[in-house]
Amino acid sequence: MKEFQDSVYAAAIGRKSLNDMCQSQCKKGTVKSKVRSSKDDNSSMNMTSSNLSSVAQDYVNNHLKVTKVHDQTLDCSEPGVTYTRTYHKISQSSSLSQVSTSTNKSIEITGNVSYGAASLQTTASYSNTVDTYNQNSSSTYNEDTVTMTFNGGCGVVEIWHDSYTCSDSPVLDVIYNFDTISIHAGCTYKGDTGIPFDNGGQRNETRIYNLSDLGFNGPFLIKTPTTFDVRYSDEWPSNTITK
Repeated sequence: MKEFQDSVYAAAIGRKSLNDMCQSQCKKGTVKSKVRSSKDDNSSMNMTSSNLSSVAQDYVNNHLKVTKVHDQTLDCSEPGVTYTRTYHKISQSSSLSQVSTSTNKSIEITGNVSYGAASLQTTASYSNTVDTYNQNSSSTYNEDTVTMTFNGGCGVVEIWHDSYTCSDSPVLDVIYNFDTISIHAGCTYKGDTGIPFDNGGQRNETRIYNLSDLGFNGPFLIKTPTTFDVRYSDEWPSNTITK
Protein backbone atom coordinates (compact mmCIF):
# COMPACT_ATOMS: atom_id res chain seq x y z
CA MET A 1 0.00 0.00 0.00
CA LYS A 2 2.76 2.47 0.92
CA GLU A 3 4.53 2.05 -2.42
CA PHE A 4 1.28 2.66 -4.31
CA GLN A 5 0.41 5.70 -2.19
CA ASP A 6 3.90 7.14 -2.60
CA SER A 7 3.56 6.92 -6.38
CA VAL A 8 0.19 8.70 -6.38
CA TYR A 9 1.43 11.32 -3.93
CA ALA A 10 4.52 12.02 -6.05
CA ALA A 11 2.33 12.49 -9.13
CA ALA A 12 0.10 14.93 -7.26
CA ILE A 13 3.03 16.91 -5.87
CA GLY A 14 4.43 16.98 -9.39
CA ARG A 15 1.42 19.05 -10.41
CA LYS A 16 1.98 21.59 -7.64
CA SER A 17 4.48 21.34 -4.80
CA LEU A 18 3.59 22.07 -1.17
CA ASN A 19 5.60 25.29 -1.36
CA ASP A 20 3.80 26.35 -4.54
CA MET A 21 0.44 25.62 -2.90
CA CYS A 22 1.40 27.86 0.02
CA GLN A 23 2.70 30.50 -2.36
CA SER A 24 -0.79 30.96 -3.74
CA GLN A 25 -1.75 32.78 -0.51
CA CYS A 26 1.16 35.26 -0.62
CA LYS A 27 0.62 38.94 -1.41
CA LYS A 28 3.60 41.06 -2.35
CA GLY A 29 4.31 44.08 -0.21
CA THR A 30 2.29 42.75 2.76
CA VAL A 31 3.11 41.03 6.03
CA LYS A 32 2.25 37.77 4.19
CA SER A 33 4.51 38.20 1.18
CA LYS A 34 6.68 35.08 1.43
CA VAL A 35 6.41 31.44 2.42
CA ARG A 36 8.26 30.84 5.67
CA SER A 37 7.66 27.05 5.78
CA SER A 38 5.55 24.39 4.07
CA LYS A 39 4.80 20.83 5.14
CA ASP A 40 2.33 18.05 4.48
CA ASP A 41 -0.61 18.27 6.86
CA ASN A 42 -2.46 14.93 6.82
CA SER A 43 -2.95 14.36 3.10
CA SER A 44 -5.32 11.49 2.31
CA MET A 45 -6.67 9.16 -0.37
CA ASN A 46 -10.35 8.35 -0.67
CA MET A 47 -11.26 4.68 -1.00
CA THR A 48 -14.52 3.80 -2.73
CA SER A 49 -14.49 0.00 -2.54
CA SER A 50 -12.51 -3.05 -1.48
CA ASN A 51 -13.03 -6.79 -1.72
CA LEU A 52 -11.12 -7.44 1.50
CA SER A 53 -14.15 -9.00 3.21
CA SER A 54 -14.84 -11.50 0.42
CA VAL A 55 -11.16 -12.41 0.02
CA ALA A 56 -10.83 -12.87 3.78
CA GLN A 57 -14.01 -14.97 3.86
CA ASP A 58 -12.69 -17.24 1.09
CA TYR A 59 -9.44 -17.69 2.96
CA VAL A 60 -10.99 -18.60 6.29
CA ASN A 61 -13.46 -20.96 4.60
CA ASN A 62 -10.53 -22.90 3.17
CA HIS A 63 -8.17 -22.75 6.14
CA LEU A 64 -10.31 -23.48 9.19
CA LYS A 65 -8.72 -26.03 11.49
CA VAL A 66 -11.26 -28.47 12.90
CA THR A 67 -10.63 -30.15 16.26
CA LYS A 68 -12.85 -32.83 17.75
CA VAL A 69 -13.54 -32.09 21.43
CA HIS A 70 -14.50 -35.03 23.66
CA ASP A 71 -17.29 -34.15 26.10
CA GLN A 72 -18.42 -37.40 27.70
CA THR A 73 -18.40 -41.20 27.39
CA LEU A 74 -21.55 -43.20 28.17
CA ASP A 75 -21.66 -46.96 28.68
CA CYS A 76 -25.01 -48.01 27.21
CA SER A 77 -24.16 -51.69 26.86
CA GLU A 78 -26.78 -53.15 29.26
CA PRO A 79 -29.71 -54.55 27.20
CA GLY A 80 -33.25 -53.56 28.05
CA VAL A 81 -32.27 -50.23 29.64
CA THR A 82 -33.07 -46.85 28.07
CA TYR A 83 -30.38 -44.26 28.58
CA THR A 84 -31.37 -40.59 28.42
CA ARG A 85 -29.11 -37.55 28.75
CA THR A 86 -29.90 -33.85 28.30
CA TYR A 87 -27.25 -31.37 27.14
CA HIS A 88 -27.35 -27.59 26.90
CA LYS A 89 -26.55 -25.71 23.73
CA ILE A 90 -22.81 -25.09 23.66
CA SER A 91 -21.87 -21.58 24.76
CA GLN A 92 -20.53 -19.31 22.02
CA SER A 93 -19.40 -16.62 24.48
CA SER A 94 -15.74 -17.04 23.56
CA SER A 95 -16.32 -17.04 19.81
CA LEU A 96 -14.36 -14.60 17.67
CA SER A 97 -14.45 -13.82 13.96
CA GLN A 98 -11.93 -11.03 13.53
CA VAL A 99 -9.67 -10.15 10.63
CA SER A 100 -7.40 -7.12 10.46
CA THR A 101 -4.77 -5.74 8.11
CA SER A 102 -1.33 -4.40 8.98
CA THR A 103 -0.44 -2.74 5.68
CA ASN A 104 2.08 0.06 5.99
CA LYS A 105 0.70 3.28 4.54
CA SER A 106 2.21 6.70 3.99
CA ILE A 107 -0.96 8.82 4.08
CA GLU A 108 -4.40 8.44 5.58
CA ILE A 109 -7.22 6.54 3.88
CA THR A 110 -10.70 8.04 4.00
CA GLY A 111 -14.08 6.94 2.70
CA ASN A 112 -17.04 4.87 3.89
CA VAL A 113 -15.19 1.61 3.27
CA SER A 114 -13.62 -0.35 6.10
CA TYR A 115 -9.89 -0.44 5.37
CA GLY A 116 -8.21 -1.94 8.41
CA ALA A 117 -10.72 -4.70 9.19
CA ALA A 118 -13.21 -6.99 7.50
CA SER A 119 -16.36 -8.80 8.52
CA LEU A 120 -16.63 -12.59 8.47
CA GLN A 121 -19.55 -14.99 8.59
CA THR A 122 -18.99 -18.04 10.77
CA THR A 123 -21.65 -20.69 11.14
CA ALA A 124 -21.57 -23.75 13.35
CA SER A 125 -21.79 -26.87 11.24
CA TYR A 126 -24.40 -28.56 13.41
CA SER A 127 -26.97 -25.93 14.30
CA ASN A 128 -30.20 -27.64 13.26
CA THR A 129 -33.03 -27.87 15.80
CA VAL A 130 -35.02 -30.82 14.48
CA ASP A 131 -35.49 -34.29 15.85
CA THR A 132 -32.99 -36.84 14.55
CA TYR A 133 -33.24 -40.61 14.83
CA ASN A 134 -31.28 -43.71 14.00
CA GLN A 135 -31.68 -47.35 14.92
CA ASN A 136 -30.18 -47.10 18.38
CA SER A 137 -30.66 -43.47 19.39
CA SER A 138 -32.78 -40.37 19.01
CA SER A 139 -32.12 -36.67 19.64
CA THR A 140 -34.83 -34.13 20.39
CA TYR A 141 -33.91 -30.44 20.21
CA ASN A 142 -35.56 -27.64 22.15
CA GLU A 143 -34.60 -23.99 22.29
CA ASP A 144 -31.60 -24.41 24.59
CA THR A 145 -31.26 -28.16 25.18
CA VAL A 146 -31.03 -31.44 23.33
CA THR A 147 -32.21 -34.72 24.84
CA MET A 148 -30.41 -37.81 23.57
CA THR A 149 -31.91 -41.26 24.13
CA PHE A 150 -29.96 -44.49 23.55
CA ASN A 151 -31.21 -48.07 23.43
CA GLY A 152 -29.66 -50.41 25.95
CA GLY A 153 -27.14 -52.78 24.46
CA CYS A 154 -26.09 -50.36 21.70
CA GLY A 155 -22.55 -50.09 23.09
CA VAL A 156 -20.36 -47.19 24.20
CA VAL A 157 -21.42 -43.67 23.26
CA GLU A 158 -19.05 -40.74 22.84
CA ILE A 159 -20.53 -37.24 23.19
CA TRP A 160 -18.45 -34.69 21.31
CA HIS A 161 -18.42 -31.47 19.32
CA ASP A 162 -16.12 -29.79 16.81
CA SER A 163 -14.24 -26.55 17.40
CA TYR A 164 -12.98 -24.37 14.57
CA THR A 165 -9.98 -22.02 14.57
CA CYS A 166 -7.96 -19.90 12.18
CA SER A 167 -5.05 -17.83 13.47
CA ASP A 168 -3.08 -17.45 10.24
CA SER A 169 -1.30 -14.32 9.01
CA PRO A 170 -1.26 -14.59 5.21
CA VAL A 171 -0.57 -11.93 2.60
CA LEU A 172 -3.75 -11.64 0.51
CA ASP A 173 -4.28 -10.18 -2.94
CA VAL A 174 -6.91 -7.51 -2.28
CA ILE A 175 -8.50 -5.26 -4.90
CA TYR A 176 -9.04 -1.62 -3.92
CA ASN A 177 -10.60 1.33 -5.71
CA PHE A 178 -9.62 4.93 -4.96
CA ASP A 179 -11.04 8.00 -6.67
CA THR A 180 -9.20 11.04 -5.28
CA ILE A 181 -6.13 12.17 -3.39
CA SER A 182 -6.32 15.29 -1.22
CA ILE A 183 -3.03 17.11 -0.69
CA HIS A 184 -3.12 19.27 2.44
CA ALA A 185 -0.31 21.75 2.90
CA GLY A 186 0.43 23.43 6.22
CA CYS A 187 1.87 26.88 5.55
CA THR A 188 3.48 29.65 7.57
CA TYR A 189 4.31 33.08 6.18
CA LYS A 190 6.51 36.12 6.71
CA GLY A 191 6.74 39.66 5.44
CA ASP A 192 9.49 41.24 3.36
CA THR A 193 11.31 42.14 6.57
CA GLY A 194 11.29 38.51 7.74
CA ILE A 195 8.80 39.03 10.56
CA PRO A 196 6.55 35.92 10.90
CA PHE A 197 2.97 36.49 9.86
CA ASP A 198 0.43 35.92 12.64
CA ASN A 199 3.24 34.94 15.05
CA GLY A 200 4.02 31.92 12.86
CA GLY A 201 0.48 30.57 12.93
CA GLN A 202 -0.27 27.92 10.32
CA ARG A 203 -2.61 28.38 7.40
CA ASN A 204 -3.81 25.51 5.21
CA GLU A 205 -4.08 25.03 1.48
CA THR A 206 -5.69 22.00 -0.22
CA ARG A 207 -5.64 20.51 -3.72
CA ILE A 208 -7.80 17.52 -4.71
CA TYR A 209 -6.90 15.38 -7.72
CA ASN A 210 -8.70 12.53 -9.42
CA LEU A 211 -6.40 9.53 -9.57
CA SER A 212 -7.38 8.95 -13.19
CA ASP A 213 -6.13 12.46 -14.07
CA LEU A 214 -2.80 11.52 -12.50
CA GLY A 215 -2.55 8.39 -14.66
CA PHE A 216 -3.77 5.86 -12.09
CA ASN A 217 -6.75 3.88 -13.34
CA GLY A 218 -8.19 1.29 -10.97
CA PRO A 219 -8.98 -1.20 -9.75
CA PHE A 220 -5.70 -1.67 -7.89
CA LEU A 221 -4.51 -5.09 -6.69
CA ILE A 222 -2.40 -4.64 -3.56
CA LYS A 223 -0.78 -7.40 -1.52
CA THR A 224 -2.17 -6.97 1.98
CA PRO A 225 -0.75 -8.57 5.17
CA THR A 226 -3.75 -9.93 7.05
CA THR A 227 -4.22 -11.46 10.50
CA PHE A 228 -7.07 -13.80 11.40
CA ASP A 229 -8.39 -14.50 14.90
CA VAL A 230 -11.28 -16.88 14.38
CA ARG A 231 -12.57 -19.40 16.88
CA TYR A 232 -15.99 -20.89 17.42
CA SER A 233 -17.61 -24.29 17.94
CA ASP A 234 -20.66 -26.35 17.06
CA GLU A 235 -23.80 -25.12 18.76
CA TRP A 236 -24.87 -28.66 19.66
CA PRO A 237 -23.04 -31.80 20.78
CA SER A 238 -22.99 -34.87 18.55
CA ASN A 239 -22.72 -38.55 19.44
CA THR A 240 -20.96 -41.60 18.05
CA ILE A 241 -21.89 -45.15 19.08
CA THR A 242 -19.19 -47.80 19.11
CA LYS A 243 -19.76 -51.48 19.88
